[in-house]
Amino acid sequence: MKSQIKRCIACHQVKVLGDFNRHPTSVDGRQGQCRACESEAAPRRRHGMTRMEKAQAALAQGGCLTCGTNDPGPKGWVVDHDHLCCGPVKSCARCRRGILCGRCNTALGMAQDDPELLRRLADYLDRHRRLTADHSTDR
Repeated sequence: MKSQIKRCIACHQVKVLGDFNRHPTSVDGRQGQCRACESEAAPRRRHGMTRMEKAQAALAQGGCLTCGTNDPGPKGWVVDHDHLCCGPVKSCARCRRGILCGRCNTALGMAQDDPELLRRLADYLDRHRRLTADHSTDR
């Protein structure tokens, strides 16, 4: 009968196989690291920082570099980087711009990191605010 437990190569804890992601070429069909350890290791592989290091960097820079919030959002702090350098998934020290909250990072992504589009969006909002303000004083 096949063993239903495995020792994680990172934290060395013995866990049930369900705590390990599948891996097609390993003997037992599972990765060597448990899901919890893999979840901590993945951000370091992608952006050179763990979740804790991102949180510490965000604190040191005064929160999100764009909006200033101290709330990272549901998925945690995000490493903002120039996708032209290392692509959308990974980053290096040269292309990392800072730590952002999830909302600001999503906004930049939706605008495809295009400063001109972001300026036009800001101008659009300013024009609409002026129109709304003018309308409210007409009453």
